[in-house]
Amino acid sequence: MNALWQLDSREGPATFDFSTWLVIVKKRGAKRIVVYDKVVRTKKFSEEVIRRRIETIILPMPAFAGLPCARGNQGHIVGSYKMSELAKLGEFDRLKSVLPPKNVRYTVTLRNYHHHSYRNSDEKLWRDFADKIGAHVIEDFIDKPIHLHERMALYAGAEMNFGVTNGPVWMLFLTPYPVTMFDCAINAPLWEQHGVQAGTQLPWSLPGQKLVWKRPNSMDDLLAAVP
Repeated sequence: MNALWQLDSREGPATFDFSTWLVIVKKRGAKRIVVYDKVVRTKKFSEEVIRRRIETIILPMPAFAGLPCARGNQGHIVGSYKMSELAKLGEFDRLKSVLPPKNVRYTVTLRNYHHHSYRNSDEKLWRDFADKIGAHVIEDFIDKPIHLHERMALYAGAEMNFGVTNGPVWMLFLTPYPVTMFDCAINAPLWEQHGVQAGTQLPWSLPGQKLVWKRPNSMDDLLAAVP
């Protein structure tokens, strides 16, 4: 069965929400991913940004699920990208790196984006934290592009992956790899829209995968999460 990602803001945005949909449709029997072959304009992103996101986020990701991917307009729509729908599935095949894990102990993923900039990392605090624990810093894609497969290989090799609420860090909760996501409360209404109540953990989280609802205001707040 082909599963079609529609590339519109309601049913299939050009964001890391695709990762949630991907594991859902695979669980429901998808054998091939089809990404809509036209660019659908949205208020959130320009056409140029959408095209770049399709190339750098959407098209490389099905490989993590072991599924082929192509552009087109034919396929079944077999699920949304809501976390509440994922929670109903029980066990699911987790996304995995297609490259060998990198030799890093920790990673810090920075967010530095104009859309919802209030969610961005406190750059000085997070860079100081990374220096203190010897973490590999993964810059926001807009600042220093990195291929999605290289990014996942870094995450796969790390003892812990740290960051604030953003797409790449969210994707890790669909993998077997460790992750600590800070500052979740800043986006509490959106979490609730997906069926996740503030202060709770995701029902499918593995040991070593944690939502931290508190905003990290000090080095001590971050260091407390280091394994």
